[in-house]
Amino acid sequence: MTDSTNDSSTNPPPPPPPPQASPSVDPAPPAQIVVVKEGAGCWKIGGIVVAVVVVLGLLVGVGCTVLIGGAANEAANSLQESIGLANTTDYEIEITGCAADTFSSARASGTITNTSDKERAFEVQVKFTNPDGSLISTDSTFTDKLDPGQSTNWEVLSLSLNDAAPGFKCDVDEVSNTIFGS
Repeated sequence: MTDSTNDSSTNPPPPPPPPQASPSVDPAPPAQIVVVKEGAGCWKIGGIVVAVVVVLGLLVGVGCTVLIGGAANEAANSLQESIGLANTTDYEIEITGCAADTFSSARASGTITNTSDKERAFEVQVKFTNPDGSLISTDSTFTDKLDPGQSTNWEVLSLSLNDAAPGFKCDVDEVSNTIFGS
C-alpha cells in the first residue's frame, strides 16, 4: 500500500495569489507661483486706496449730517407751527371787551383771525393788571381750528377779581399755536 499523502507528484501545487492592483497616485498639482511686489509703487497704491476710503467716508458722513439736520429742522418747524409761540404774521387779534361781570370775575373778549396760509388753532393768553401795573392774573383760552382768513370770537375769564382795583386792564400777553383746537 502506498501512502498518498506523502506523494508530491500527484498533488498539484497551490495556485498563486491573485495579483493585487497597485494603488493609483495622482500627480501633484502644478506649483502656484505668488509674486509679492515691494517698493514705492505698492506704497503709492495703498496710500491712494486709503485716501479714497477716507474721502468717501467724509462725504457719506457730511451727507448724512445734512440730511438728518435738514429733517430735524423741518420737524422743529412743523412742531413750532403746531405748538409754541405763534408768529405775529399768522394772526390778527383784537380785544373788544374788558370788564368785571356779575359773578365776581374779570372777563376779556375779542376776535382773532388766522392770517397764515395754513389751518391753525390758537391759545390766547390775557394778562389782567391793575391801573398801577400790578398783576391780577394771567389766564388763557383755546380757539377751534381756523382756516386761512377765518375769524372767531374768544373769551378769557379770571376768577381773581378780588385782587382787582377799579379800572383794571386786559392785555393780550401772547398767542400760541396749539393742537387742542377742534
